[in-house]
Amino acid sequence: MISKLYKHALHTVLFAIVPLSAVPALAANPVDDAGFFVRQHYLDFLEHPADSSGEAFWTGQITQCNGEASCVAQKRVDVARAFFFSDEFINLEQSRDPNGVRRLDASVRNTADYNQAFVDAAYRRYWRMKLPAWDTYVNVLNAGIPNADYDSVIRSFINDERYRGRFTNTPYSRSLDANRNRLFADWAARNGQSGNLCQAWQSMTCSAKGSFLTLTHRLQVSVLTADYPNYTTPLDHVNGCYAILGDQPGSNGCGGMDFHRIFVSMDDTLHTAMLYAHYGYTMTIDQNSNNYWKPSGDWGGPHSPFDMSDETAYGHPRGQNQFWGSSNGYWTPVYRTGVNGVVDYNIMEIDQDYDWNHPSSTECSYDTGGCDTCHSAGDRAGFSSGSGRMIYARQHPYLAGSFAGPDYEWAPAGCERQWCGGCGTCEAKTSWGYLLGRPAHTCADVPCDGSQDYVCTLDGGKKQCYPGHGWLSAPPPPPPVCDPNDENACYASGDSWDPSTCSCTAQCHNDGYCAEFDYVNCVCLRN
Repeated sequence: MISKLYKHALHTVLFAIVPLSAVPALAANPVDDAGFFVRQHYLDFLEHPADSSGEAFWTGQITQCNGEASCVAQKRVDVARAFFFSDEFINLEQSRDPNGVRRLDASVRNTADYNQAFVDAAYRRYWRMKLPAWDTYVNVLNAGIPNADYDSVIRSFINDERYRGRFTNTPYSRSLDANRNRLFADWAARNGQSGNLCQAWQSMTCSAKGSFLTLTHRLQVSVLTADYPNYTTPLDHVNGCYAILGDQPGSNGCGGMDFHRIFVSMDDTLHTAMLYAHYGYTMTIDQNSNNYWKPSGDWGGPHSPFDMSDETAYGHPRGQNQFWGSSNGYWTPVYRTGVNGVVDYNIMEIDQDYDWNHPSSTECSYDTGGCDTCHSAGDRAGFSSGSGRMIYARQHPYLAGSFAGPDYEWAPAGCERQWCGGCGTCEAKTSWGYLLGRPAHTCADVPCDGSQDYVCTLDGGKKQCYPGHGWLSAPPPPPPVCDPNDENACYASGDSWDPSTCSCTAQCHNDGYCAEFDYVNCVCLRN
């Protein structure tokens, strides 16, 4: 029985304006360790592991502070700046530029173009996102020219949760990436695969990857009203992961049955929230302050052996969970696929249904009835049927200031990221981000603008993005170094200079004596 006082308090929270961008204080984080911080900069900026001498040198720059907080904070910025200003990083960024331009060269520092390239690189390297339209850091730097404060921008990026959350292996991180790292590591440990997390993820079927990615994302896109004012998500309150299930072995089934789902363990806060949601109370809200989890309307009732079930308030696909509401959960073992006799009062099964007969695989194709975002619009083509991944991503896009998209390229920390996780069911996009309404068939269907931090495997083998060149198995040759004297002479003669080949093309010239001149074939047709 819920008291009137508690019910009043809950409704007060519910109808308050909840600033989803608010962030609780950051807890201890692996990236606070000097050595970890340096090694991660090698990976993020230079794209290779640290060499022993380099790691020792840069780590020493921080540890010489002997733990004095203000000194450590500044030295971390100094080290990060050194990576930004290093020739190796500048060369790497130049190789990814569509025109081979050295935009981060020291000679152009404190210019508007340099500042934009600097901030763009920070977004990609630290937060794994391209420069957004709402960015303000470029303007901050431009306002400081000729003494732009690059340190302040670096400090903002490395102290922000969008960076720190990549490495947090504890709850309440408000980071999808960190929560996935934590739960996948827990699953691997329970299933004897903790020795090599990268291999464990790589060997998973696409349907199992799809289950883990979409269902962890679904648990991340609402906040708990009962945990005000921390704004933690349900996924923050998932303590462990028992099973990650895709297709039944030896089949490519699309149905639900005992597959295409995950079994997890909740903490008491989330379990209580799901219990009250089952009785009609608003315990979770989305980015629009709408109720997210509500009592299940499934006529079949809870899945055996559970005795309670909730579902998301809106769907396509619609999320559904099963859990214990009675004390039976304290002593009743759960025997289901991937869960062999677990006794856990807080265990939860979660899946999602793409239509009325409960198909749940992200890799199968479904009609899009009920998916309003599957219709065409200015930034997307429409489609009447598509893969579960496509439909889920359309219905759960990235929302600036609130929740991230499902990030189908996710892989455990330190592992190689692949477009669509190496699967072929993600939606094709143009280079400018227009959604094409069909799965990407080849790497040519995958955007390549320099912001990608993953490889593409759709053509067989691995390809990297090189803007201006596309997805390639090996780096393109560097642009030739042209003789400026040849270039000046070419322009002086009125001809056309091609910097990509260092060649001069003679232009057609009418000497004034030709009444009708063919400039295409460079001939006089009539004097």
